[in-house]
Amino acid sequence: EQVTRQTQIEETCTKFGSFLDISVKKSSMLFDNKDHLLYCRINKVGSSTWFHHLYSLLKLDGEAANEKQERNIVKQFFSIHEDVDLRLLASETLSFTFVRHPFERLVSAFQFLMVDWKNCPESLTFQKYYKEITFANFARYILQESRSLCRTY
Repeated sequence: EQVTRQTQIEETCTKFGSFLDISVKKSSMLFDNKDHLLYCRINKVGSSTWFHHLYSLLKLDGEAANEKQERNIVKQFFSIHEDVDLRLLASETLSFTFVRHPFERLVSAFQFLMVDWKNCPESLTFQKYYKEITFANFARYILQESRSLCRTY
């Protein structure tokens, strides 16, 4: 199954490569030099879990850190320096990421941004346009925003 996925990725990149203007942000990558792991994190797709796993690899003594402290410590230890060639690093390590069905991400984002964390900037912007926080309004908002942010092919 992995070979099939890799073939599909290569075919898609060949087909749409000239349209894609994608630069990978090194800030979204975490590198474990000891174990030669390169992780490309995507929000709402298990990134909190992986921050916790990477934190546990550090085996730090002292008080347990809260989630925000763990993230900051992990970024400090596993960030990639600007002068590193990302393609070379990816070819010499086990690089991985996790993906999630887009609708699951949408539901998760709604729960996180509109229900659990109502005072985040995204939620406050949303509330300027919609009086009621509902999933249907959230979906409308995402579609409205995507029209101005996403390119069409």
